[in-house]
Amino acid sequence: MSSSIQTDSSNANGAQEKKVTPFRYTASAAFLDTLIASGVKYLFVNLGTDHPGLVEVFAHASMTKRKDFPRVLTCPNEMVALTIAHTYAQVTGECQAVLLHVETGTLAMAGALHNATKARVPVLIWAGASPSTIEGEVLGGRTEFIQFQQEYFLNLEIANWKCSRSTGNCSWLCQI
Repeated sequence: MSSSIQTDSSNANGAQEKKVTPFRYTASAAFLDTLIASGVKYLFVNLGTDHPGLVEVFAHASMTKRKDFPRVLTCPNEMVALTIAHTYAQVTGECQAVLLHVETGTLAMAGALHNATKARVPVLIWAGASPSTIEGEVLGGRTEFIQFQQEYFLNLEIANWKCSRSTGNCSWLCQI
């Protein structure tokens, strides 16, 4: 990824000037670069308060018109997102990725996880995580009440329960 974004803007006098916005290579950027390297063309998402770092990378990729970046498709529900990814993978044979809410999304996609697992269709599934800091010691710490309510430590257990009862390939949930 490029290190900065140059945009045209007008100053108070109406004159055009270039504004350079630095881009920091973060874990979110590395995560998405890994998906790209793995051949993911589409990212089916239902975004929430646990995804601001990824949204920044989406915005950066859009502003820099990055050609190899997966197309981000917003889905109204996590079950819909996983069902579309499952169908795409089943039709094309290409594994795609799903990004869910931390706790609610993991629970909401249960039926679709069952379907993808039984069909033995490869789909990469990630659930967000609430920030781990609370006192402002690092950027990206918890700042909203909902981040305390949505912390859920059983995301992997929900997926492992389903995956451990089937044979062959299954869908996996990783918490980021």
